[in-house]
Amino acid sequence: MNAPEASAAGARQPVMAGLWNRGITVHAAAVTVIAFLVASIFSMTYTAHVTGERATRTIEARLERLLGTVESALKVVCYVQDRELAREVAQGLMSNPEVLSVVIRSDAELLAQLDRGTAGRGAEASHVKPITRRIGSPFSKDKTIGEITLLADGQVVAALRESDIRLALQQLALQLLFVLLVLVAAFGQFFIRPLLRISSDLKRKTPGDRQMLSVPRGHEGTELGQLVADINALSDRLADAMDESERARQLAEAASEAKGTFLANMSHEIRTPMNAVLGLARIGARDSPDGAGREHFRRILAAGEHLLGVLNDVLDFSRIEAGKLDIDPAPVSLSSLMAETGELVRARSQEKGLDLVVASAEGLPAWVEGDALRIRQILVNLLSNAIKFTARGRVLLAVRAEGSELLFEVADEGIGMTREQLGRIFLPFEQANNQTTRNFGGTGLGLAISLRLAQLMGGRIEVRSRIGEGSCFSLRLPLVEAPAPESGAACPAPELPAAQRLAGLRVLAAEDVELNRVVLEDLLQHEGAHCHFAENGRQAVDCLAQQPTAYDVVLMDIQMPEMDGYEATRLIRELAPGLPVIGLTAHAVQQERERCFAAGMVAHVAKPVEPDQLVAAIRQVVDFRLIEPRPAALPGAPVPDAASPSGPAGAGVLDWSALRQRFDGRPGLIDKLLRRAVDDYAEMPATLRRLGAEADFAELRFIAHRLCGVSGNLSATSCQALAMRLERAAAESSPECQQLAGQLADAFEALRSEIQACLDPAGGPAGPMRSG
Repeated sequence: MNAPEASAAGARQPVMAGLWNRGITVHAAAVTVIAFLVASIFSMTYTAHVTGERATRTIEARLERLLGTVESALKVVCYVQDRELAREVAQGLMSNPEVLSVVIRSDAELLAQLDRGTAGRGAEASHVKPITRRIGSPFSKDKTIGEITLLADGQVVAALRESDIRLALQQLALQLLFVLLVLVAAFGQFFIRPLLRISSDLKRKTPGDRQMLSVPRGHEGTELGQLVADINALSDRLADAMDESERARQLAEAASEAKGTFLANMSHEIRTPMNAVLGLARIGARDSPDGAGREHFRRILAAGEHLLGVLNDVLDFSRIEAGKLDIDPAPVSLSSLMAETGELVRARSQEKGLDLVVASAEGLPAWVEGDALRIRQILVNLLSNAIKFTARGRVLLAVRAEGSELLFEVADEGIGMTREQLGRIFLPFEQANNQTTRNFGGTGLGLAISLRLAQLMGGRIEVRSRIGEGSCFSLRLPLVEAPAPESGAACPAPELPAAQRLAGLRVLAAEDVELNRVVLEDLLQHEGAHCHFAENGRQAVDCLAQQPTAYDVVLMDIQMPEMDGYEATRLIRELAPGLPVIGLTAHAVQQERERCFAAGMVAHVAKPVEPDQLVAAIRQVVDFRLIEPRPAALPGAPVPDAASPSGPAGAGVLDWSALRQRFDGRPGLIDKLLRRAVDDYAEMPATLRRLGAEADFAELRFIAHRLCGVSGNLSATSCQALAMRLERAAAESSPECQQLAGQLADAFEALRSEIQACLDPAGGPAGPMRSG
């Protein structure tokens, strides 16, 4: 006997002893016998009843057939009411020994009645019911002219019932006895013992245990053996499922963390350059010397703000799907909303030669309650689609009141859609068909977001379309009239406040991107604040360590070298517990806001920084009654001795035309940005080559990320493209990082040389830099 068999035999002995000691087999057999006897009694009773009823029904069926044989004669008897003939028919029926009595009646009288007497009626007669049949007229089916009643002989019925019941009970008793013996013999041997053995083995198993149960002897090919095999397979699958569930849980946690990181990084990558674009557009709108230039900057600002809103929605699409996107209702000027929306798409319509018509019905309220950003986002999306899918003709944007609803309509004369296509255009990532995607592009996400936004505002979007004739999208929103706001900030082209709302405030700002420091400095000085800049969290902490009471508020960027904003804030809270710290970050997701507050920040402002939002956040956390007014110089005046750089005559690394167009009207600002780029990045080429040789992927990724934004702000597109490639390669630890780092170093050397040649054509020094 091998080891497994010996182990199995040793396990069986205590199991068998336990069976007899506990009397499981005896008890099971006794319960089985008792249950079987009770079942037998019920079975016999039921069989007797059913058999007796069957015998009774047999007699009744025979009598029914007997009546059928004399039905024609009965019709004649009852029709002519012939007593002699009726008696003859009754005697014929009584000749059948099963008939006890016959009664024939017409509608008017009794025609015949014969009876064998009470001697034939036994106790069993109670089981027999009289059989009565109506007799119809031989000439009319609906007319009844008499009836006949037969009663079966109880003794005959009783004899038949007893004979059938006796035979059925004998057969059943033999069958039950045989089955009982078989069950008693086999129950314990083939069921109880193996089952208890299996139960004992199962009790020893633990969740995730992959040890197999042994099949009871003699049951290798039986159902019980199959049960053990199924239990083993189920146990194995359960263990696999538990392992897979644990892996899935870990992957889900990692995916959730990766998703949050991706959204935070994507938000940062988009908002960082957007902060510079919108900030410089505000500077241009404020300081441009001519009205046309200011109008251009305002349009850039409006388009940028709309783009920022759309980007926010795309980045927060998971919140939209979850129904967690917030709507911010406020008074909305319908005329301004329609004008702004039309201006945002007018250039695209003009490029395609389309006639863009913006129409507002008469009698509309001047101000309505709604979320201007979300309404504009929906309308711009619908208009963009209309322009995209229209080759010639016109595009209409109209608004009117329809009952209690405000109805916006966007109609075009484009390609149109079929009924099938209309059924899926509001699904995420869906377009009319694959050909549409190839011809016109797009992700198919805009209409899905627009529909959800409309529903969140209590409205809906409807569409009508015909192939070759165009489409009409209708946005229906609740019409709620609102009073005009007291502040002029809701106007489409707001004028900056005349008063300096941060006059005398001392601000310490930590920001590592030079271009963002320029924009933030301009904003703060325009509001009357005195600002001091630190390039990272370490410098900000050092400034406060030297002068803990020198500042009224700290503006803290998050992603910075040496020390990030979170750690710097925690240290600042230890140095100056009462000094408010406001987070400025391009990470707009909720997790980043929570991290800011957890680090000790008192407020959070997302980039691109909106001046009104930043001022409101500062005034909310700073008590201006304690601020002494201190005059601050306003930025924006052109530097007298700084001529606008014209750029080299030939093509170079820097796109001078795009740079001048971006900062039109601000030559002093262009000169300032270029000089700082030359001075701040003098050592950057050597650093890139060194890090590439050392394969320092983390530092390469960080520097490439900074250079990508700087290059974009300077309109150095080739440098920007190289920086983006290097950032992606460093994130993947790609071997081509060294080659890309060398190429980016060469491109930046060429960029600095080109800028230096422009700033100092004679070859002299570029000039001193003004401290920020």
